[in-house]
Amino acid sequence: MFILSLLLTVAAIAEPLPKIQIHQEKTTVSGISSGAFMAIQTHIALSNIITGSSAIAGGPFWCSKGSLEHGISHCMSEPEKINTHELLTKLRDYEKTDLIAPTQNLRNDKILLLHGEADTVVKSSAVEKTKELYQALVDEAQITTSIVPNMGHGFPTKQYGNKCNKSASPWINQCGFSAAEKILTYFYGSLPEELEKPSSKNLKIYNFTPIIKDSGIAPYFYLYLPKKCANTTCALHIAFHGCQMSPEFIGTKFVKNAGYNAIAESLGVVILYPQILKTSKNPNGCWDWLGYTDENFATNRGKQIQVIQALLNELGLKNE
Repeated sequence: MFILSLLLTVAAIAEPLPKIQIHQEKTTVSGISSGAFMAIQTHIALSNIITGSSAIAGGPFWCSKGSLEHGISHCMSEPEKINTHELLTKLRDYEKTDLIAPTQNLRNDKILLLHGEADTVVKSSAVEKTKELYQALVDEAQITTSIVPNMGHGFPTKQYGNKCNKSASPWINQCGFSAAEKILTYFYGSLPEELEKPSSKNLKIYNFTPIIKDSGIAPYFYLYLPKKCANTTCALHIAFHGCQMSPEFIGTKFVKNAGYNAIAESLGVVILYPQILKTSKNPNGCWDWLGYTDENFATNRGKQIQVIQALLNELGLKNE
């Protein structure tokens, strides 16, 4: 009943898709928790259009092998058991059959990996395994990793959310620094001396009916469109929320308080916030890094990745 009420509310307030100009070589992704896994697999599957990724509390591509049990035991609880050679072999098999874009696209992409030392949900050794896999694909100078002391399982902000060492809803933590600022400046350069003031009017909700049945993606998304991006070409960044972080669980806390919007206004970066629905197959509203949609979840034929690509196309980023 709650989901139906939410969708009806969205349908009533959502606006038509905006016409924006997206820089063809400046589209990047980031995510927290299941969104981190999603960011990594979207980057690798669509490296023809995605040019960088950042993951907070995530593990490497195809880490779960499509199994909930394996994902929890290896990728989250005991990441030291992850066999990156096996994952790389699978990735190469996907490449040979065009299920992911050519990996040569990845060579000069930027990778930023963050993890909390006090994370009790995904153990911090997962970041080393993610780095290990990326090192086979990306120039090492393009990879930055950081394990943050006293940080739990949550998206780090300067002043919003739980205490930094917590691993609890809304999965946003006050850690004295802005992960969103760190991510966006890593991809798009330093902030100007005079910062632009963000406006709540620039964060809007839009309808977008997924083209793939049973993808689990909500038929709406949030978009932060900086003032300057209404009339000029801008970069685009996709921010994937984590489990229990969609509006069904925490309202608009992530899209309003993660910190992306303020930085995006000054850098001229459009922020796309796609959303996942809570379903019987996916009761915690997680992105599919476990194979609950189908066996192609980590590839360009994956239901969720196809919807993301279609949404980017609708916004103006064409698949060349």
